[in-house]
Amino acid sequence: MAISGAVSELSNEFLERMIRHKVDGCEIASFAADTTFDAKSRASDVVKIEVTHADPDCEPHSLIIKFPKSGYRGSEFGIYRREARYFSSSS
Repeated sequence: MAISGAVSELSNEFLERMIRHKVDGCEIASFAADTTFDAKSRASDVVKIEVTHADPDCEPHSLIIKFPKSGYRGSEFGIYRREARYFSSSS
């Protein structure tokens, strides 16, 4: 599965797959980047996404997403591999 590289490339369907909402009957109505969120990272661009659901009782209401920085060569050295393994095994 392709991973989006920027907030502008995200879609409701992509986010629902990542958090497996369809299983719970929750549907994302809309989402937007929280422009007040500021996290510093050398290897990643970190953004907070505010999520609005079709059913207001659904969660989560926000997500933290890390995108590899463009031009950063960490993936060549396996920098992201350990983190990807952790998150894929914990789901």
